[in-house]
Amino acid sequence: MFRPRRGRIIWAATALLAALYVCAALYVVEQVNRAGDHIEHGVRAGGWALSELIRDYDGLTIASYRADSERSPAAYDDMQRHLGVLRNRIDRLGADETAAGLRAVDGVVPTLNALGTALAALHRRLGTTAIGELATPAETPTLIRRTLAPFEDSLRDLQRKILLSDEGAAEHRELGQAAAHLGLLLGGMFALGLAIVGLAIGQAWRTRVLKREAQAAQAQTQRLKLAIGNSSDGIALTDGDGCFTQMNDAHLKMFGIASPGAIVGRHWSALYGPAEAERLQNDMIPALRRDHRWHGLAIGLTAAGTPVEQEISLTLLDDGGILCITRDVTTSRVEQRARRLLEEQLLVAQKMEAVGRLTSGFAHDFNNVLASIQGYAEILRDDAPEASPPRRFSEQILTATKRGRGLVERILGFGRPARDHVESCDLGAAVEEAIGLLSGALPPSIALTSEGAVPGVVVALSSDQAMQVLMNLGVNAKDALGEHQGTIRIAIGEAPLPPGWPHVLIGRRRTGTDCACLRVEDSGEGVAEDQLVRIFEPFFTTKAEGSGTGLGLAAVHSIVTGCGGEIVLASKIGQGTRFDLYLPLSTPDLPPAEADTDPAVPRQKLRVLIAEDDELLSEALGEALERQGFTVHVVHDARSALAYLARHSGQIDVLLTDEAMPGMRGSEMIRQLRSAGSRLPIVLWSANADPTLLGAAGLLGANSRVEFCRKPASTGDLIAAINRAVAAP
Repeated sequence: MFRPRRGRIIWAATALLAALYVCAALYVVEQVNRAGDHIEHGVRAGGWALSELIRDYDGLTIASYRADSERSPAAYDDMQRHLGVLRNRIDRLGADETAAGLRAVDGVVPTLNALGTALAALHRRLGTTAIGELATPAETPTLIRRTLAPFEDSLRDLQRKILLSDEGAAEHRELGQAAAHLGLLLGGMFALGLAIVGLAIGQAWRTRVLKREAQAAQAQTQRLKLAIGNSSDGIALTDGDGCFTQMNDAHLKMFGIASPGAIVGRHWSALYGPAEAERLQNDMIPALRRDHRWHGLAIGLTAAGTPVEQEISLTLLDDGGILCITRDVTTSRVEQRARRLLEEQLLVAQKMEAVGRLTSGFAHDFNNVLASIQGYAEILRDDAPEASPPRRFSEQILTATKRGRGLVERILGFGRPARDHVESCDLGAAVEEAIGLLSGALPPSIALTSEGAVPGVVVALSSDQAMQVLMNLGVNAKDALGEHQGTIRIAIGEAPLPPGWPHVLIGRRRTGTDCACLRVEDSGEGVAEDQLVRIFEPFFTTKAEGSGTGLGLAAVHSIVTGCGGEIVLASKIGQGTRFDLYLPLSTPDLPPAEADTDPAVPRQKLRVLIAEDDELLSEALGEALERQGFTVHVVHDARSALAYLARHSGQIDVLLTDEAMPGMRGSEMIRQLRSAGSRLPIVLWSANADPTLLGAAGLLGANSRVEFCRKPASTGDLIAAINRAVAAP
């Protein structure tokens, strides 16, 4: 019983001692591993925290570049969000227990404090207002990058230092192995087995953590590639020599390139014409070297040779390459130019309308003066003997008044056509006449040629208007050439515009109207694109002071658009200018029919009431009519005329009235008379009233007993109008 019991006691004691040794070894191993795990956890937690900080740092940098290129409220908001995230990360790293291992690394705390101070200063400088709402949001991305730049090297160095700290984590594994050896000495193979198992578990955990980090980095890289690939803006990278290394799909599509292989390795200038590439080289390369960035507009060429307007943002990279972000602005630029052209055309129309209103008042007053002169000149002519000097002088005065009326008609052309009917002329004959007049006015250095000027092309312009248009354009071309050698060409017939010449369309031809094309072109210096519309403005001129009035082309504009035509103006600096005038075709004017009776002879002695505010004119008109046997009564405004007619009902045979009078217009007086049931014959005598509008208002016509006569008119024309009004049913 003793041996078995002793054996059991010894076995039990041995087992107890072995268990105590094993427990002691396990305890030592556990304590060592716990200390090592604590060290490793601190180092690993610090490395993770620093990785998160660097990720937020890079996110803010990328957001600033995106805001710099897009300049949109959304991009600025995203940049402001990244700035807030980075500040919060720094605050947590300074206080969070999980970041204690990071703070224990030498140099981390000073770097975090300095970066936090810089961001706080940046935040105070920006204020609490959203970046997109700042007065100068475009400076914010640059300011952010300048604030972050001094800390990039420090953060990268800390990251390397943390990675090196992993070696300390390996050392604690060696300490665990030493503890395992101690356990082997104390507990034998059991403790060694536990140490090996613990080491395997630790390595597996470490491998799993590193794998997760690698997967996260790969996923982030894939997201960045996906964002670049799906961007609507073209993004491309070049090497230090300016040759493309990468390009996203948007950039390929913008230039019509089938695949990256067709452009990678080629110089960036291959996407631009020679002149544009030279301009970009001179503008952007110095700016990139100086400021490390450049922003501007350019015109590229697609693979098919089609121009594409671009907005480009360039950034110089550390390796000497270039980050290029390109946006296609062709459509928006075309719409912008079209909108600007419409605004300029509206401005021209408004100015022409203002000039028309001014000339309308001028025509009324000036024609009153001419009518007075013409009336008294006719009296002098009728009283003077045949072939006498007074008769000859009075004839010259009458001729001068006719020229004065033509001058007024041309001035009225700035505002609206002032014609009783549509006149016509042979355009070929007008061109030949203009060639003859211009030839003598041109210096020997300028050659004048014509094409297609054949008779039979009849347009809806009077011969005077056609000559005015041709002479104004010819003189304008002569001034554009100056003393230089050049050519002026006047042609009839359409021809395609020179390729690449900027052009504008003025006016609009009537739908369904056939037109003849009159072309006047010169090889002068040309007109800048921003002045193509403005040259038709009254008083606008590009000539030297005292060399032009700015009315010639305004008259051309008024005449052509007034007859229902349109103007196409094309010009290019250094190559010349071309006017294409589309003039409505017409039928030749028929010769006037012979009158049955002499219109200057009154059919009967009539009692005439004259309503005219110009006393000098009314006196001359009354004298002329009285000499023809009329009984004349004169008033000076419409209300006096109505009162006179009311007092002398049935004692007036015809009313001769002006249109523009103080207090009430002549047309309004006619309406009141007709509304009261009066059928009194009336002659409306005016310098600038439009008979077409009066007819549309029912004041003229076969049944109205109202005739229209334009000032200044001869006594014979007035008597003819009076006879027609009296004879009307």
